[in-house]
Amino acid sequence: MLKALTLTIASLAIFFGSCALLHSDVNFDKKSPNGTYRAKVHVWQERHETGYLDHIKVEVFKGQENILAYHNRDEDQYERSTRTRAQVVEWLSDNVLLMGRDRSDQPFSDELSVTNNTDEHVELLGIGFGKYQSLNVFDLTPNSKLTVYVSPEFKPDGTSSDSLGYSGQTQSGISFQGSIKRTQRKSPSEGPFKFEIIINPSDVPRFRSKIAPSPSLGKSYQN
Repeated sequence: MLKALTLTIASLAIFFGSCALLHSDVNFDKKSPNGTYRAKVHVWQERHETGYLDHIKVEVFKGQENILAYHNRDEDQYERSTRTRAQVVEWLSDNVLLMGRDRSDQPFSDELSVTNNTDEHVELLGIGFGKYQSLNVFDLTPNSKLTVYVSPEFKPDGTSSDSLGYSGQTQSGISFQGSIKRTQRKSPSEGPFKFEIIINPSDVPRFRSKIAPSPSLGKSYQN
């Protein structure tokens, strides 16, 4: 009897999960301010045996050239993050693309600067900032610096993530990576932080790879 009841409950769970309403597809197609780059983002859902899973496909073009492409999906239907990572798709400057959760209600934004102190042309720099937020910097020229402002998603319960990680690749195929950690803010009165990523000549030779870096959005899947 107990076994039959268990099977019935499991069957009902699968049935109602399969009947769950799918969210509408989300599509972004945005050019950078100077028109050099174009970002195309597609978020959709597929039915799963116990519900559904979110997918995200991201492509960035420079002219007709595809310079960034990946396709991810949720690994766990109970811990969904894929759709959250594409609530906002925005060009912060001519060559900096922001994707992540909507943080328009935040009390302040942190200052994030990236300095390339090398003679290498950095083709792509991926930055994970806080939770559910990523930035991609394209074509950072030698001996240059850029500054953008991004929200840290402050939380008064002390669970804010005041840190970032990054990985990049130069035009010559040299890869590098790093991270910056700050003490968690307990109150908005502590105000914004300044984060500075500095790429020095000593950093660049450490990691040599022909594999392009990608934002930390989980595992990647081919179509």
